[in-house]
Amino acid sequence: MTNSDGRALRIKNLRRGITEILLLGLGYYLFTRITHLYIPCIFRLITGWLCPGCGISHLFVALFRLDFQGAFRENQFVFCLLPVALVYGCYRARCYVNGTKTGYAWWEIAGLTVAFAGAIVFAVWRNLDSGAAGIHII
Repeated sequence: MTNSDGRALRIKNLRRGITEILLLGLGYYLFTRITHLYIPCIFRLITGWLCPGCGISHLFVALFRLDFQGAFRENQFVFCLLPVALVYGCYRARCYVNGTKTGYAWWEIAGLTVAFAGAIVFAVWRNLDSGAAGIHII
């Protein structure tokens, strides 16, 4: 297999993966609109506290409707992190297609560490600031 054949296969795989993710997202969106059922947060069911990811389903539903204010209200941390994650995802996809860079650079590890720490701080802040578990802060 030549390098161009490998690149073509990686492009095909990437397109297939993106298509599958988009179709699953659309299916989930339609399911939630019809049934009004969302994937429950196990952490919240057990503890009663909001985890860093609580509200992501509602965030994406609001984004699908172009309700940016509503999306921000659902999960401020993920809303602000999405543009960075999209740019980084495009960068990693380009690396994959070109067959370069299979490991992670120091700045990638540092960025992921900062994002993880930010998620923990956000989770603590949103639960302390709300005064009671399950109440949105904004």
